[in-house]
Amino acid sequence: MAVAYMLVVDLTVLLGLAGAVLWSDPISGTAWASAGVLLAATAGHIAASAQIEERRRHRTGDTTTHNTDLAMTWPVVAALLALPIPLALAVILGIRALRWPSARKSAFRYTFSTMTFLPAAVAARMLWDLTGPHMWTGLTVWTSAVQVVLAIACGEVFGIVQNLIITAARALNLPPGERLDSWSPIGPWRDEALSAAGMVLGTLAAVSLTHVPIAVLAVAAVGAGIHWALSHQSELEQTRAQARTDPKTGTLNSFGWQEQATRQVARARGNHRPISLLMIDADHFKLINDAWGHPTGDAVLRLIGDTLRSVTRPGDVVARFGGEEFVVLLPDTGAAEAFRVAERIRATLGASALPATDRRGGEIVLKGRDAPPPRGPGDQILLTASGGYVDADYRAISASVGVAASCGQTADLRQLMERADAAMYRAKKRGRNTVWLDTVRLGSAGDPDRR
Repeated sequence: MAVAYMLVVDLTVLLGLAGAVLWSDPISGTAWASAGVLLAATAGHIAASAQIEERRRHRTGDTTTHNTDLAMTWPVVAALLALPIPLALAVILGIRALRWPSARKSAFRYTFSTMTFLPAAVAARMLWDLTGPHMWTGLTVWTSAVQVVLAIACGEVFGIVQNLIITAARALNLPPGERLDSWSPIGPWRDEALSAAGMVLGTLAAVSLTHVPIAVLAVAAVGAGIHWALSHQSELEQTRAQARTDPKTGTLNSFGWQEQATRQVARARGNHRPISLLMIDADHFKLINDAWGHPTGDAVLRLIGDTLRSVTRPGDVVARFGGEEFVVLLPDTGAAEAFRVAERIRATLGASALPATDRRGGEIVLKGRDAPPPRGPGDQILLTASGGYVDADYRAISASVGVAASCGQTADLRQLMERADAAMYRAKKRGRNTVWLDTVRLGSAGDPDRR
């Protein structure tokens, strides 16, 4: 169904383009020259940003997800505002042809996405013409600002129409019973800001095409500079994030956690607020690696990281500290509440079920040590001859949790970590799958002994 829809869109757009060319007024030589300059400027921007796009793909491993492409945005806007509509559509096809070598998409999908540009361009041009006539001479600051706002509005119409066409194709391509993610005409703020910048540059390029066409090359240089600066900033942000993030679990690593935890402890001291720390260690983790392999062990680590994020608050600081050990800092949390959080973590892991594979690639399900008993026909609990659960060998997931709390004015991160670590080892000595609360020097954060 989706393929048929895409073919219908392609054919309809091509027929519409042919009709626009056949029944349009003759195009002047000046307009053709402006179109040539615009395509040359676009080719320069695309060539200058080619390495930037390659680095982005290498960084993200993504060749399919849509990102705002500044090298496409401003030339399309300029063509729509300054050129006759048949020529503008032809220029858009030319721009897409220039982008094709670096697109990394199948020809069929790239052709369809190219065809979506044309009805979107017609809709945007209709809005532009309805709000006209647009004169690029004798403008005041106010009237020029109005023109820029109208150009941005046309760009938004372009994006909305194009996204609606693409969303329809995605919906038709879904398996039966699966629902499409909610769609919004407004994207991430960075993409929206980049789109707005592209529309402003496109407006400047349109003015240049009207008066000094060769000046479009300067607009392309500015666009390439913005493209490089934003890409460089994104690379720096990703590098900083990677330096602070554990790649296996997506939580903070010890460096990132130490940085944030130090700030939170200083804040607790300054505000005289309680603060608590949990030390979590996966029980018998080496046995999991030995029995089912390191990929399954990594899956268990991811499960623990996901559990910690789901149980804690957004302001809590979660990290994998190394190996199978995790740590959670709980700001504004006394000992009793920290104990309850630790118990929720232990209980959630104890009741979990994790699809995984064994060393031979066979499918297995690892379970928490407190998972519901296996049941057979008639809801009968399945037991071995010795009286144990039939899935006892796969009940391997649990954690021991140590809890330490401090009142704000005496909070010390190193001491909290030492106390929580000692409490965690006490939990292991008590048989694992246990929470142990350290009650040394609780001060105003004190609570009854929760051991």
